[in-house]
Amino acid sequence: MRLLPILPFVSLIASAALAASAAPELVGRVTEVVKTTRDPFRRERKAGPAALNVSDLERYPAEQFRLSGVVSGIGKVKAMLVGPNNKTYFVSENTKIGMRKGVIMLITPDQITVRERVVSPIGDEENVDVIIRLATNQENVGNP
Repeated sequence: MRLLPILPFVSLIASAALAASAAPELVGRVTEVVKTTRDPFRRERKAGPAALNVSDLERYPAEQFRLSGVVSGIGKVKAMLVGPNNKTYFVSENTKIGMRKGVIMLITPDQITVRERVVSPIGDEENVDVIIRLATNQENVGNP
């Protein structure tokens, strides 16, 4: 009865010794099995449409965002945008925004410039600049 807890360790040592003395072909097969076995500690990536991996900034047209402030620091300028969902986003240049694959090209103290790719009726892709200006005191920044 005392040998029962030791038996799994003995079989493990015996299998390791057998694998070491086995032909290289067997070792190759074992490594293939190890490579194809799923890691139980990693989450599986489910294949799905790319639209699920889109950020909130890319779910709405760029024209629906409002610029409520610009924060400038040493070497970095960030803009504070309010989205159609009334969430606040801090963005910088080269941030993707809008449903038409727009990119923030320039941030100035009173506006941001977003360059979007638009397909013309002919079928050519054109770059269109959308300018989002800073909300003035008369405009209600908190409500859409």
